Amino acid sequence: MKRSCLVLILATVCAMPVLAVEPDAVRAAEARALRAQIDQMDTQMRDLADQLHAIETAHPTDRDGRDALRQRIHDISSDQQLLESRLRELERPQAAGSAARTNPVTPPPPSSPPQPQAPPPVAAAPAVPLGPPLRKAADPAIYLKAAGDRRSMFNYNPYRWIPVGTRQLAVYNDYNDAVLLDLENDCPTLLTARKIDIENFSTRVYVNKSAVVADGVRCVIVGIRELYTNRLP
Repeated sequence: MKRSCLVLILATVCAMPVLAVEPDAVRAAEARALRAQIDQMDTQMRDLADQLHAIETAHPTDRDGRDALRQRIHDISSDQQLLESRLRELERPQAAGSAARTNPVTPPPPSSPPQPQAPPPVAAAPAVPLGPPLRKAADPAIYLKAAGDRRSMFNYNPYRWIPVGTRQLAVYNDYNDAVLLDLENDCPTLLTARKIDIENFSTRVYVNKSAVVADGVRCVIVGIRELYTNRLP
């Protein structure tokens, strides 16, 4: 998908006419459109991954074909991240707007003389909680079937990560180069974190020394297993 298509999608969604519609209804409609587009991108990337696997199996010397497919997958993934960022903004609660609609200010009757009023107390702005997770965690059973030999370390070159439950994280260096990390404790912030980092030593990640850090919560890595991506759906 070309980036011009992504710009057209966002422009189309944002330019939807608003005819006496509540702002919340407009936000909900845009969120639905974004979710549908994100799901469509997931389908496209799965189809491209199947094509990539077919080329690697039938034509292992076709490097140009593999590189072209990897680039298309990378472009779609980058565009998808932009849509997910916009979706997080839409799903963040609008506390101030809701309070204004719930407690409208009633003006005094025209015939009544203006009465002096004491200024209302200034209330502290409510904290805005994190929005809900964009997706549920991946099925651990699927990734366990695709897991291979254990390793003591791996070289970290982040491309994408996928939470597998709340105690495992699949980390991709490339679309067909991935490992499954086992975490020491339950790490529920994997499902809601806006930022996930992995502690490493000169790009090397070690068992029992490195950790996954999800929005500041540190989860120690106790296992590293290779992932055979051709076994994943």
